[in-house]
Amino acid sequence: MPSSTLLHLTLGALVVSVLPSCGPGEPSVLVAVSNLSNRTTQLAVSATLDQKPLMSAAPATVPVMAPLDSYQLGLTVPMAGHLAFNLQAFDSDQCLQGTASAELDVIPGLNNGTAAIAAQSPRKCGNLAPCNPGAACSATGIPAGTVTVSIWTTSPTDIWAVGTSASMLHYDGTSWTVTPTASLPVPSTTQFNGVWASASNDVWVVGTAGRIIHFDGTKWSLSTSNAPRDLTAISGLSSKSIWAVGLAASSTTPGEFLHWSGSQWDALTPPTSGDLTAVVAVNPNFVIGAGGNNGSGVLWVWDGISKFKDYSSSAPVTLYGLWASDPTHAIAVGAVGEILIFDGTSWKLSSNSINNYLYAVTSDGTNSYVVGDGGFAMRSSDPALATLTPVTKVSGAVNLFTVQRASNGLVWLGGSIGLLGYTDSHP
Repeated sequence: MPSSTLLHLTLGALVVSVLPSCGPGEPSVLVAVSNLSNRTTQLAVSATLDQKPLMSAAPATVPVMAPLDSYQLGLTVPMAGHLAFNLQAFDSDQCLQGTASAELDVIPGLNNGTAAIAAQSPRKCGNLAPCNPGAACSATGIPAGTVTVSIWTTSPTDIWAVGTSASMLHYDGTSWTVTPTASLPVPSTTQFNGVWASASNDVWVVGTAGRIIHFDGTKWSLSTSNAPRDLTAISGLSSKSIWAVGLAASSTTPGEFLHWSGSQWDALTPPTSGDLTAVVAVNPNFVIGAGGNNGSGVLWVWDGISKFKDYSSSAPVTLYGLWASDPTHAIAVGAVGEILIFDGTSWKLSSNSINNYLYAVTSDGTNSYVVGDGGFAMRSSDPALATLTPVTKVSGAVNLFTVQRASNGLVWLGGSIGLLGYTDSHP
């Protein structure tokens, strides 16, 4: 026998309760809602009575507290008449899982109705077109020829993508738009290599010739770094705790390593010579830097105070991408299929048959995504990342340089020839 529960909504007043509150002779409707996805956490309800809206423009919402087969939804309406209502089932990511609609004539007293949720498969997140499981879908409005080098998401409606030709793109949940930086003395030949943000009004971008620019929610400004060489990546914890890395002057000198304290950039000296191409800040006392020197890998951890711990001997080839959730769980990827997994003590090389250069990695702690050259894009739920499942390539993809997961489960991928797309990690 299917399990169910009773939820109540007073239409017009937008009052939600768990028990009906009907006065004598007041019309009410008990709707049996079925076919709910087990990922549904919220029902959005909109209704009309005799073709007149019963609520404001925004639908009323009813929380779904447990994955049950069916719900009894109690609707109290202000008077008798012809009721038409629509239901939308959303998951915890606020993505649409299914819809239902029904109509009935209500009279004073109790009225019964039914609504079977029709699954939205694949689910729909915001204004983006649904993307089939295991596929990568192209975003629209991306300038032709732009190479996307780095993506950062602060929320599903606040995403930044940067790349060649000083390109700067922003997604607001509806569309991607070009963000001009013409007011800054940044040549069009500048390549932006990394973007990170703590909020929509605190966005940082690093690029060639040591350039760092900052967006305060209104305007962009240059931030003086005094770094003479290209900066390649940036990562932070807050507006006053940010790290950036970059290239080395030679194979016998260390790469750029900078820290922003809230007022200025200070240079630090890494323990190993060679270019730095990736950085990830886990907490103030655990910052990972990675790169390469003459083909071999550079890999270390900074304690935020005075000491580096060098793990370069664990990286046989150059590293290009990092991800970490905490000091006991990190992933590094690099040349010729190199994948390293950190367990808090040591970095272990993943066993795989990949020959592609791998440039970026992201994860939610369970599902990991790795991208690289030749349109390489893989998903894995294997903690060792030895078992990989291909993500269907975006049409025309040549190289993928960046991958970032948004909080709604969409994973954004960027690369060459104007490629910027997404795949759904929670179909």
